[in-house]
Amino acid sequence: MFEPEQPNSGYLSELLIRVRGWVNTLEDKYTEIISEDFEWTTKVEGMVRAASYMITFGRSEFVSELVYAFGNIMVLFNDYFLLSALRRKSKQPLLKKIIFRALTILETFQASIEMFTKRYLGEKSKWIAVTVISLLKSLSRALLVFYLRTGLYHCQAAQSVDRQLLKRHPAEGEVGDEVVATSVGKAWVGSRTHKVIRSVDDDTNRPYDELRESHTQFQNLLGPDEVPWSHLSKTQLIAEGVYTVKPIVHLLSMAAFGETSLKSWTIALSMDLLSLYLMEMEGNDFHKPELQELSKRRFNFLYYVMRSPVYDKYFKTRLMSILGYFANRVPLFGRLIEQFIIYLPTWQTTYFYVWAN
Repeated sequence: MFEPEQPNSGYLSELLIRVRGWVNTLEDKYTEIISEDFEWTTKVEGMVRAASYMITFGRSEFVSELVYAFGNIMVLFNDYFLLSALRRKSKQPLLKKIIFRALTILETFQASIEMFTKRYLGEKSKWIAVTVISLLKSLSRALLVFYLRTGLYHCQAAQSVDRQLLKRHPAEGEVGDEVVATSVGKAWVGSRTHKVIRSVDDDTNRPYDELRESHTQFQNLLGPDEVPWSHLSKTQLIAEGVYTVKPIVHLLSMAAFGETSLKSWTIALSMDLLSLYLMEMEGNDFHKPELQELSKRRFNFLYYVMRSPVYDKYFKTRLMSILGYFANRVPLFGRLIEQFIIYLPTWQTTYFYVWAN
């Protein structure tokens, strides 16, 4: 009988090996280029972000947001290539790193996705995209916090590592759960007190102050997905759980009470207040990125003033009157304020929504 010809598996394997080799070559070449001049790399990233603001005043909000998102992703991947090339042996779980970076990319492009679906696919498609994104983010954060026990969740997509410090101290280092090894020596770091103590495995004779300074510098070179996170108590896990499910609860309340209902706004505000109160009730000693995340959450309470329906009912008219007053009476900045007034409604509906933590 006639037998169908089987695909040549050897040829496919060889093709995959070649493609992988090409990708590795391009990655090595790109890493070599950005490693030669840190300042040039930073300037290019700044130019991309600046271009997004110039596009904004050209009445292309979606393109502006997309360019700005690509600028943030450029920072993220450039840091990844630099850290991989110059120093890093990470013991962090692979699943944690994958989830963290996927969340970072998703949060960076969230506004662009919502603007695209609303403009080209309609209002209904926008809310479908919002729901899917919120579910993916909540599930991913739940895995990080409750399964991988990574502590207080924080995501800083555009936060670059200290590249000047990286340039001065390119020595390799290794980060684990509690013991941090640098070119100076090994140090044990307390999980709650964060006190640096010389490890029993350290065979160097460096002074303690030098070891502690080296550890501090090494922490500043870690990527956001490599920084050691604090161990949360049961109360703090509940607080983080409330913060994690808040976007889903808010979307459900909007579906039940309407988009312009004050009840949805109040529920979201109450959940944020409860989460922050429970998180700070026990006064845990957090790491630096976690403290920055808590400060960010406190500052985000100011956004509730700019969120509908409170903004539409109580602040919009007054704010427009104040801006109009200065636009007519300040000769140098009047034109700029007028442009701000034009784009404020778009920014208010795009960046001040409640369903994005």
